[in-house]
Amino acid sequence: ENQNYECEESSYSYLPLFGHLIAGLACSSCCILQLGLNILSGLNVVHVGCAGFNKILGPLRPVLRAVTFAWLGGLWLFGRPKQQARRRLFFHTLFTLALAVLPEVLRLSNSSLFVGSPPPPPSSSLLEVNVDGMGCEACEVAVRSVFEQVSGVVAVEEIDYKTGKVNVRVKSKEWGSIEENELARALDSEGYGFTSSHTAQLQKDDY
Repeated sequence: ENQNYECEESSYSYLPLFGHLIAGLACSSCCILQLGLNILSGLNVVHVGCAGFNKILGPLRPVLRAVTFAWLGGLWLFGRPKQQARRRLFFHTLFTLALAVLPEVLRLSNSSLFVGSPPPPPSSSLLEVNVDGMGCEACEVAVRSVFEQVSGVVAVEEIDYKTGKVNVRVKSKEWGSIEENELARALDSEGYGFTSSHTAQLQKDDY
């Protein structure tokens, strides 16, 4: 009887966690996998840019989330797990929800509310750059990192993977075709494409 109980506990431990993992990945359009690819790119292991998870799963995200939340509710309402299993289910539920909201967490942490920007220097320019290949919030994180490593860039003020537009503040006196080519090469090496840029606003010596 104890052996059967251990087998039941073992199967409960692994199978439901796998189900929660799949559900969390589906709800977030595999956002954490794209983050993993970003890390590998930063380590110079592989450079693939956007893997395209969100292009496939993104339109289905509301439906997948609704199904997942209904499934989680069903586990709690109708599954009636015992106390030990309930603790496990609690942590598995948190795990699923953390994966599910990861895209929103990334977008919020990547916004101007949380990303500190230094005061714009005199005669800085705000450029609007078009970038190809961004497909999700994790891509925004990767592209922001590329911009911040290019000489002449002061700050990335806004980035949107849906439109492909990046508003970046640069030092006017240090920005030219050389820096633009450097940016294009940096984006290309990470799997993204530089399309065009134009001055969105010119900041004069008001500071």
